Order: sequence, then structure tokens, then C-alpha cells
Amino acid sequence: MTSTLSAVSKWKPHVLQPPTEWVKRNIYFSAKEGIVAGYWSVARFPYSTEVLETFADPSIQEIVLSWGTQLGKTSLLGAYVCYIAVNDPAPLMIACSDIRAAHEHYRTKLEPMLESCPLVKSRMLQPYERSMELVDLHDMWIYYAWSGGKATLSGRSVRYLLITEINLHTYEKNREGDPVRMARDRTKAFPNRKIFIEGKPNVVGDCRITSALRNSDQRTYHVPCPHCHHYQVLELGTQDSPGGLKWSKSPDGASIPSLALKTTYYQCENCQAKLYERDKLLMLRSGLWVKAGQSVVNLNGHPKITGDPLNLGKIAGFHLPSLYSTLLTWGEVAEEYLKAKAGTQADLQAFYNGWLALPWQQETRLTSHEEVLSHIGDYHAGSVPGESLGLICTVDVQELGMFFVIRAWSYHATSWLIRFGFIESFAQLDDVLSQSYRSLDGNISYRVKLCLIDCGYRTSEVYEYCAKRFPFCQPMRGESSNQYRQTAMVTIGKVPDLNLPVWRIDSGQAFDQLFERRLRIKPTDAGGWQIYSNIEGDYVKGLCCWVKKQEKTKTGFLKYHWESLSRNYEHSGDLEKYQEAAAFHYGFSFINPPSLSVPSNPNPNEIPKLINRDSNVVRSDGRSWLDR
Repeated sequence: MTSTLSAVSKWKPHVLQPPTEWVKRNIYFSAKEGIVAGYWSVARFPYSTEVLETFADPSIQEIVLSWGTQLGKTSLLGAYVCYIAVNDPAPLMIACSDIRAAHEHYRTKLEPMLESCPLVKSRMLQPYERSMELVDLHDMWIYYAWSGGKATLSGRSVRYLLITEINLHTYEKNREGDPVRMARDRTKAFPNRKIFIEGKPNVVGDCRITSALRNSDQRTYHVPCPHCHHYQVLELGTQDSPGGLKWSKSPDGASIPSLALKTTYYQCENCQAKLYERDKLLMLRSGLWVKAGQSVVNLNGHPKITGDPLNLGKIAGFHLPSLYSTLLTWGEVAEEYLKAKAGTQADLQAFYNGWLALPWQQETRLTSHEEVLSHIGDYHAGSVPGESLGLICTVDVQELGMFFVIRAWSYHATSWLIRFGFIESFAQLDDVLSQSYRSLDGNISYRVKLCLIDCGYRTSEVYEYCAKRFPFCQPMRGESSNQYRQTAMVTIGKVPDLNLPVWRIDSGQAFDQLFERRLRIKPTDAGGWQIYSNIEGDYVKGLCCWVKKQEKTKTGFLKYHWESLSRNYEHSGDLEKYQEAAAFHYGFSFINPPSLSVPSNPNPNEIPKLINRDSNVVRSDGRSWLDR
């Protein structure tokens, strides 16, 4: 009896260790995990501290992470899985968009993370005994589930649920339920459940991660200016307003990605001081997560959060763009933004979704006559008003003739309409292509350098004409229904039996480039788009008859396509769409004037050298027209 009482007296309740302290001591990253090697560093990722502590907060049942790239989100969630396995083991489900994503998540993220913690690795089975569908950690199971695998989503009860890339989870309404809701239902048996939701936004009105964040307390990370100590949220901003990223421009007023990489700094929204990379880490370490409805005030050098949160529920939401990354410089963010801005509409949307963690505002669009006429330049048809790299002719073949557009392209994709018209035969097209066009002062003569002919109608005639004049003339075709069908705006295929390349143009992307990008640039700015002063009325009608519409798919997601309101006047819109595709294919946006000189390092002491810095910035120089 005495020995029994003595044993009982030695029992102690299990006390959960603080996640931050435990992770720092027990999670070691190798290069395999895709982050800086070494033990987890809260000092390097200071914004992760409150997220980790929220994991252990019993009043929070759901955590939403809408983060940009290169912020350590995947490693953070993997570290918490390890924390659960050691300190509070319970069934856990990882819900992925499909079976391929599940296999990829296990192979590249979960298994390396589990092996990075010795306490967890000792509980794992031997490699030849492991199974992705059911991960055995001795006293804890981890299940994988995915959309389309109905049984995997509805067969088990779990206490912990991790929903990855929530916007990629789709379903057909007539065949099965919403996979996200089905996965949530697996946690109902546990009052102390935890649900983690992560993903990047997509389109406004069709974005699950944004909706989840809106239902949370919507926390944003405020950092102080080292000069005036004003707390603010880091944002991309604009070049004309105070605050945000700023960079030097070229002598002609254009924003050059390579120049922005070396000259970008952050401007304080309060005192307009210039903040550099050497200031970022100190700012992040003094940062505070602030809920929607609250603000930060500085009282004698001590920050204090004031105000009442708008949402006092059980959902904690964290929004964090890539401007906070310690693995990226502000110059790299600016460079990626300018490259995306010079690319397609899809490139810019990817930047907003993946780097700024913001949903993309996708709107229906109908161009007005006033908008088109605002791009009239001070020149007449047949004249080239600026320095041109080359003239491109695009041709739309009809039953009784063909419409054509000739446009001059210059540096930064600045362009001028030279001619628009209708001809009756290919013989007349030869005359059009053989003509020369002079500059306004008459000193420089320009010729058409490339002719693209739509081969969707009278196909054999177009092939025969292009085959005799290749590579000066090349066939092309736009994707049917003017929808988004290709990953790239332009792909090059082959004409059967002729060994002749044919351009395949994604009409949806090309129309986006024309109507949502090009027409919104001031005509006199770099990348401006102009038409001549004596422009024909049919040309303007052709641009104003195209409308962007949306519809819902069977899976409940929004789908966009371009539609013509008039078959009689749509030709100029089609031809300008092909012009945009050609300009994108040859990378005019990335061609700088030869006189542009980029300083090697204008601020040599202000941008520190980062060691073991991993960046996923895609550095593409574009294809130079001059190199052809």
C-alpha cells in the first residue's frame, strides 16, 4: 500500500511546452527542406512567433495563413506537425487538392520535416515500411485526403486538420459534396480541434482563402520606421504616393527591372525616410501582429496596441506579403513586379496572388470609344512618329478579302498604329508589305519586318502564301471561342507535311494584354499605345465590340472569356490582339534603349550581402528583337 501511494505521488500532469521554445530546440533544417540550414530561428523569422503561440491557444480553433512566397510558411506548418507528434499526439488529416498534390506534399514537405526532428524520426517506421496514405508515428496517425477521393475525406475522425492550397480544391455539385466542408466535418468529434488553412489567393469573388481570412480576426504585421518609430504595414505602394517600394527610373522615365533590383528602397509612409535592407531585420524583430479594428500607438518609445478587434471569434487569420521575407530583398520584389507588369495579365495576377498574397480583381470589360480615342497621337496614317525597332503586320483573312494592321514597335513595347485597312487579294497584300514608311522628319525609312496571317479561314491558301515567303510571312491562329486555353500566350507548332511553323495564340491572354494592360497606359509613357489622328471609325468600333464575360463552371468556379458583340466590326480587335501576342513573343517590353546605362551598385553600403539566401525570382531577359 505504501509503495502504491509513493508511486502515485510521483505522477505529474503533462504540461505542454511552449511551441516557440520547443521548435527552436528540436527542429533542424537541412538543405533538403528548401530553407536556410540550421535550427529554427525565431530571430530570422520573427513574424512566426505569434503564429506558433496561437497554435497552443485553446481559445483558437481555426488558423488561416494567407502568406506570400519565401516566408517559411511550409516549414512553419511542418514544424508544428512535429510539435503535435511529440507533445500532444492525436489523429491528423492533411487535405490536398488531388492525389498528385498529396504524393508531392508527403515526398517533398512532410517526410523531410518529420525526419528533421530526432524525437519524431525515432517514432517513424523504416523507409520500406512507410505509406503515404497512413503515416504511423507510434502513438499518432497522419492521414492524407484529397478532392475526388470521397472515402478518404469522409471515413475518419481527426482532431487536427491541415487544408493545403484551399483554392485548388474543386468538386462537381451533382456528384459529391464540397471537399473542404467534408474535411471540416471530420473534426466535429473533438471539441479541442485545430484546423489550419493555407493557400494563395486567386480571383476576387472566387477565392476561398480570402473568404476564410475575412471571417477571421484579420491580423497584419506592423513594423516600426527606425527614424520616426511610426508603425506601418509593408505594402508595394505606387511611385507617386508616399510609402511603399521606390526605385530609380531610366532617363526616358521607364521602370527597368534590372535597375530596380539595384536601386529599390522602402519609403516610410509617415516621414518619407529611405529604408534599406540593413534596416529590415531590425524592423521585423520589433514588429507586432495587429487585429482588424486595432492600431499601434507609440507611447514614449513603447508601442501599444489600442482599439477593439472587429472579430472576437475563434478564427485567427494572418496575412503576410513577401515584402516581409528575409530570404528576398526589396529589390528582388520590385524586379519581379516589373517583369510581371511587362509580361502577360496572368504574370501580373501570379505576382499579386503569390507575392503580395492578394486576390486579383478580375472584372468584366467593355472598352469605350472615349478610351480608344484618348490614345490618338499627333501624326497621320503612314508616318512613324518615333524610333522603331521594326514594323509588324497582322492579317485577318475573310471570304472576300482581308483586313490588316501595321504597327511600329519600340523600346519598352511602346507602339504606334501605322496603317489599318481592307484589301481584296494576296497580290494586294504583297503591295502593302513592300511599301516603306517614313519618320515624321522624313529622314528614316521603315519596312515591315514580319507578317503574321490568320490561317483559320482559307487555310490552304495562307499556308501556300507563307511557305513561299517564310520566314518573312508566317501563319498563325487564335484559340477558338477566345478563351484561356494555353499556359503561354504564344506556342509554336508545325503545319503537317509542310515543315512550316504556325503560331498558336491564346486569345484570352492576348485580349487581356490589349484591353486590360495596354489601353490603361498613358499614351506618352513608356509602353504607351497610340493610333494616328485620322483613324477610321470602323477601327474604333472593332475595338469597342469586344466584351469580357464570366460564367460559373460545373465545379462552382468562375470562368472568363472574350465575346464579340458585332461580327461586322470585330476585325481590328482581332488584329491588335495578334500584335500584342507578337510583341510579347519577341520581348519588346524588356528591350531598353542603347543609351541606358544601369549603375553597377548605386548604394554599395546600403544593401548587405545575404549568405545562404534562397530566392525563387525567375530572371528572364526576354527575347530581343534586335537579335533576330
